Amino acid sequence: MRGNLDRMSDDQVAGNADSPDGRPPHLRAERTLGEIKLFLDAVDGLAYVFLLSESHTAAIELRERLRESLALRAKPLQVLAPSEPDDLADQFDVMVRREPGYSDSGSPIWLDLSAVVGDVAPVEEARIGLLRRLVNERERLSREVGRPLLVVLPGDLRNALTEMIPLQFEYLVLRIVGEQGEMAAPDIQPNGGEVAESPLPPLPVLDIEPEAQAVAHLLPSVDRWQERRDSRPDDELSIGDGFAAVDAAIAQGAYPLAQRIADQVLAVARGREPNTERGWHELGGSYDRVGDIAMHFGNYEAAGEAYREALRVRQRWMRRMPGHDASRELSLSWNHIGDLALEEGHLDEADRAFREALAIRQDLDWELHTPQTARDLSVSFNRVGDTARKLGNFDYAWRAYMDSLKLRHELHEVHPSVASARDLALSWEKVGDAALDLGQLDKAATAYRECQWLREQVFGALPTLAGRRDLALAWEKIGNVARHANRLEEAETAYRECLARRKRLHEEAPCIESARDLAMAWDRIGNIARMARRMDAAEMAYRESLHLRKKLHDESPVPRSAQDLAVSWDKLGGLARKAGDLAVAEKAFRSALQLRMDAHAQSPTPELARALAVSWEKIGDIERSNQRNEQAGWAYRESLAIRQQLHRNSGSLQTRRDLASAWDKVGDASRLSSRLSDARHAYRESLGLRRWLAREAPGPIAQRHLAVSMERIGDVAFEMMQDAEAEAAFQEGIDILEKLAAEVGESIEILSGLSALYERMAHVAHRTGRKDSKAWLDGAERILERLRQAAPDYPEFEKRLNAVRWLRELRDSQDPDKGKKA
Repeated sequence: MRGNLDRMSDDQVAGNADSPDGRPPHLRAERTLGEIKLFLDAVDGLAYVFLLSESHTAAIELRERLRESLALRAKPLQVLAPSEPDDLADQFDVMVRREPGYSDSGSPIWLDLSAVVGDVAPVEEARIGLLRRLVNERERLSREVGRPLLVVLPGDLRNALTEMIPLQFEYLVLRIVGEQGEMAAPDIQPNGGEVAESPLPPLPVLDIEPEAQAVAHLLPSVDRWQERRDSRPDDELSIGDGFAAVDAAIAQGAYPLAQRIADQVLAVARGREPNTERGWHELGGSYDRVGDIAMHFGNYEAAGEAYREALRVRQRWMRRMPGHDASRELSLSWNHIGDLALEEGHLDEADRAFREALAIRQDLDWELHTPQTARDLSVSFNRVGDTARKLGNFDYAWRAYMDSLKLRHELHEVHPSVASARDLALSWEKVGDAALDLGQLDKAATAYRECQWLREQVFGALPTLAGRRDLALAWEKIGNVARHANRLEEAETAYRECLARRKRLHEEAPCIESARDLAMAWDRIGNIARMARRMDAAEMAYRESLHLRKKLHDESPVPRSAQDLAVSWDKLGGLARKAGDLAVAEKAFRSALQLRMDAHAQSPTPELARALAVSWEKIGDIERSNQRNEQAGWAYRESLAIRQQLHRNSGSLQTRRDLASAWDKVGDASRLSSRLSDARHAYRESLGLRRWLAREAPGPIAQRHLAVSMERIGDVAFEMMQDAEAEAAFQEGIDILEKLAAEVGESIEILSGLSALYERMAHVAHRTGRKDSKAWLDGAERILERLRQAAPDYPEFEKRLNAVRWLRELRDSQDPDKGKKA
């Protein structure tokens, strides 16, 4: 039976009835476990946590999860679990002894008094005696032990505990119950406030009335801060209590409450002179928490001010009292600066900030090489890798992710735990992402399978909400590889595994992120159905996604929800366009355009500007389908103008790629309007960008894109009757893809591009009367036959194969030499 933790405030322990918050048991479990970790992070020295246990199994599980979490902080949990009544009397002396490895690290003591066996009366008397001694001799314990103390007691001792604890005694009380439920795998929260990597941060539950947020007053950390703030002057308040209250409120999605407390904590911290390491830590941490809340509300300006002030505080700390703690916290500030820049779409600024943090952490790991410094370093490698991916530097992202993977593999080998397995799985996922970016499908598939296997192990050991969420994402990634390889049946199987898990997750714990994830899962199902020409199934899936996103946007009309809803309208518009219902398609695309224009007006970030450019391209596409080529060109130039501005602002690899694609669209519209010179100019602009990318950021994707540019240049030259130019362009494209196939393997994308270029070379050779026309056509036929067999679910290859065979038969029938031989 898996245990659950049901939080009790000090007042509840004093005799008031429990106040259930209506949440499922597993959510109460996650919340309470978080309370324990937040409490331990906030205290310094002796502190009491009393755990009233109704389930010995649940208490053991809680203990092991806490042990795992503390192990990576180099704080082993000291466990004392007397089993006989006579042993109880000895526990106080055992605690007072300084145990090497425990006392030096400030490790908490887990004193389990719930499992003592024997006659009831003697056991009860011995247990109460030890408990009274723990309470009455707290000054000696503070002096000689000086570590947090977690005391596990039978649940029926609640009244006795209340009676013996003095009114001014500082403590935390929690209750462990034995109901069936789930508990989240432990996240690592290193000292200094950097939370564990997670693709999905906690967000408020949906469909809860605002006044229901009053449940936040039940949080012990919040109660403790508010009670002490009301009863003590500022100079006697503990900043650690404030941090714990803010973090607890954030963990429960009570952001307005968290904001109020964060402002209070900052005011207290600013009123003190930071002349100790602890003072610097508290002042910097106070600014961090104010920034975190501002980030949640989308107030990037306020977040930036807070994070930059925290950075200045830590830089002064580093100048006046240099040391390892100051260095680590300075790296935290750089990460916050990078996170904000990333959120705003300032990729170069984010990259610089993350590299500052990386350099600090490399030095720390070189000097100390503890599990904590190694993990910090792995997080930094992932951050610079993530930014490199967004910048389009896929090779660098691959190397950064591999560095992180190596560190996490070593950590998991030395300190195997649920937390280290989760970290390792995430690194495999990121390696798979980079491999997919580079077009290395085999490597991506291997990485994602490693990730999926690890997450299955984690979920089997601790079937939690977080574990199910992570496992669903692993299945989505596996489906992505299969889709790229045009293995549609395999992709759909993986996507449905993902969908099933996300459905259950959203049913059990409905929140903004679970709804967004579920909408994305429906999108994936729709994409596969569309590729397999099952249009009704695709529309059903896309409408499921649209329904979820409409609800989210109606409840919280922020730029992110607008962008998500625009994606759904794009999906339905593309489906309608393919079905020939151009009026419905245009309405959908214009709905998406309006959403993005409004979002960009509200928050003009580079990411939203890029999304707006995509919408203008969609409008251009529908205008092309309506054969309104001039209007299509105008829409494409709107997209081009946005992308030119984005490129002027950052000049990144990604903006170059986007700009090349925009020039391609403008060229396509010019070709359709028979303005071939304009088309050639646009295609040459794109070609120049693609050549630069292939030279400065070489890789399979850059080479494939360059080959496509050569195909477009050749096409317009062929239409302008400039056969020599067309042949040279097609031949260069063929050379690029044949070389690429020899280097990375004959992927479906490479073979598809080769077959198209072979067809075009056949046309040039036929028009110029060369004898090799048939050889090129035969080559295209052979490749398309391979593709048809390799991807039977993808009808496009069979369609192209039939067209090539028809053309070959037509030319055979027109071949005078063949008639003479007959």
